[in-house]
Amino acid sequence: MKVMKPDIEPVLLWCKQELVSVWQRLELLEAGKIGTYERDGSTSIDTTAQTIEQLKMKFSTLEALLAEAQSTNEAPQREGSAGSK
Repeated sequence: MKVMKPDIEPVLLWCKQELVSVWQRLELLEAGKIGTYERDGSTSIDTTAQTIEQLKMKFSTLEALLAEAQSTNEAPQREGSAGSK
């Protein structure tokens, strides 16, 4: 029985695009060019520090997913190229 490998290219593309988007938001937040706020009645609470931490975690997760996917996809290619030399 042959196991079909799902096409993960669209997912990898999305991960790469999301990684760039998260990185850009992090840069703006850390530079103080933008901030995030939560309304609490008539006042606003600065949530920028929490947002930065959340985006850093998301960035790390996306990097790990991409690294794992690339290592999984490259392993069979290395074996095949070594055998053809």
